[in-house]
Formats: sequence, C-alpha cells, structure tokens
Amino acid sequence: MKTSTLLKTGTIGVIVSALCCFTPALVLIFGAVGLATWVGYLDYVLMPALLSV
Repeated sequence: MKTSTLLKTGTIGVIVSALCCFTPALVLIFGAVGLATWVGYLDYVLMPALLSV
C-alpha cells in the first residue's frame, strides 16, 4: 500500500475513535459547567459525523 493511503486511513481512524471516546467526557463537562441542556443535541452532531466516515 502507498504511504499516503495508510496515513489517510490512520487519520480517519484516529478522528473516529477520538469522537467516540470524547463524547462521555463532553457530557460530564457540559453537566459540570451548567450546559447540560445541550447534551441532548450532541446526537444530532456526532451521529452524522460518525456515520459519514
């Protein structure tokens, strides 16, 4: 495989795993800061981002 193909694949994988792992922390942060009402809207942003990859 080409190096550029491997780099693109790895970058996409890192972004997807970062979104999946950061979402629970984001919920806790929003709750601590007082923005817990925005947690319900995370699905509208994160699901299309995860499904588009």
